[in-house]
Amino acid sequence: MRTNRITQILCFFFLSLMTQSALNAAHIVGGDARYTFVEFDDDTSRVTFLVEFFMYRDAFSNGAPFDSPNTNNGGANFGIYRQNLNGDWSFIRILRDVDHGPVTNVPRVDNPCVDEPTNVGVEQTRYAFEVTLDIGNTSYIITYQRCCRNNSINNIRDPGDTGAVFDIEITSQAQMLGNSSPRFNNFPPIFICAESDVNFDHSATDIDNQGDVLRYTFCAPFES
Repeated sequence: MRTNRITQILCFFFLSLMTQSALNAAHIVGGDARYTFVEFDDDTSRVTFLVEFFMYRDAFSNGAPFDSPNTNNGGANFGIYRQNLNGDWSFIRILRDVDHGPVTNVPRVDNPCVDEPTNVGVEQTRYAFEVTLDIGNTSYIITYQRCCRNNSINNIRDPGDTGAVFDIEITSQAQMLGNSSPRFNNFPPIFICAESDVNFDHSATDIDNQGDVLRYTFCAPFES
C-alpha cells in the first residue's frame, strides 16, 4: 500500500447555545479544503488541479459576509507557496478576487436531547478554481486567510479580532501521480448536548482509489 501524506485542515467551532455572546456571534466558524486532479500537460512537466475551499459562517452573523467581488471586502485571495529543499517556503503567486458559489444553509441533524433554537445556524459556500503547477520534488501549499472567529469561543483571547487560516498541501507524490485529496464523509454536528458523549464519524473517501493512507494529527494553533 502506497502512503501519500495529504494535509487537510478541517476546523469547526461549535456554536454556543447558552451564552448571550452567541446571539451576537459573527464571522467564520470553519472551513474545509480539497483538490482534484484534472490533467497533465503534454510532457508531464506540469499538472492542473481543481482546488475547492468550503467555508462556513454563522447564519445570523452581524459581521463580515463571505468574501466576494460584490462586497466591500472584495473577493477571496488565495496564496500559493512552494517548499524549498531546506524546508522553508517561498511565495509563488496569489489568486485575487475569487468569488464564491451559492450560499446555502447547513442542514440540521435531529437530536432528541436538545431543543434547537431558531436563531442559530450555519451557512456554507464554495470557492473553486484551477491551478497549474510545475511538478517537482517538494510540496505546494495553497492558503486562505480571513478575519474573524466566532465571538462565542471561550478559549481564544479576543476571538472576534483573531483571524483564521485554512490551507491544503499538495505533495510531490500527489503532483507526480495526479492524485486527488480525500473527501470527508460527514459534516460535524452544529449542536452538541452538555454531559453527553459525542460519537462522530470522521472517515473520508479516496475518490481515485490509489490506496492512500489517511492520518489525523493535532497541531498547536498560533497567532502572528
